[in-house]
Amino acid sequence: MFQFMPESRERLVATCAADSKITLIDVEDNNTLHIFSNHRSRVKRLATAEDEPHLLFSASEDGTVM
Repeated sequence: MFQFMPESRERLVATCAADSKITLIDVEDNNTLHIFSNHRSRVKRLATAEDEPHLLFSASEDGTVM
């Protein structure tokens, strides 16, 4: 799953997968900017907030939302 970050002009994308990590990637430069590893199980959903363009929510099978 992936989620483009608002107001990044589709340059920044967050991805998640079964490895329980969220990766923030600059697709224009093909660089990994950050890897978040706070979940203990597969990350199933990513979402952004319209009024906070740099805020990213994630939901995992471990029952946590971050």
